[in-house]
Amino acid sequence: MSAYAHDYYPTYTPGAAILFSKRAVQKLYFGSMFVKPFSVDDVYFGILALEVGITPLNNFDFHPDYIEGKIVVNDELLINAIAIHGLQCPEQMTSLWRNRNAEELVDC
Repeated sequence: MSAYAHDYYPTYTPGAAILFSKRAVQKLYFGSMFVKPFSVDDVYFGILALEVGITPLNNFDFHPDYIEGKIVVNDELLINAIAIHGLQCPEQMTSLWRNRNAEELVDC
């Protein structure tokens, strides 16, 4: 028997970076007392959100995966970015923020 009874997972947010309001945290906390834990934490938050009536929203200023050449790093991205995930080492992150130029990122 599967740990999840439906054919598809509910809408969920990838865990690279998530922003919750205080009210959403309260609702998720309350819901967690009644919803059985699930092995994939991102999906578990989706299940909880569905059960407590929260609709996850996407914000394109969260960049879940830095892939060279895929994200154009420029002043506009850096001014608006809430999170950039997937850099290879702390030195790359420092280089990115100092230089604001992906072509000059240090190698890890």
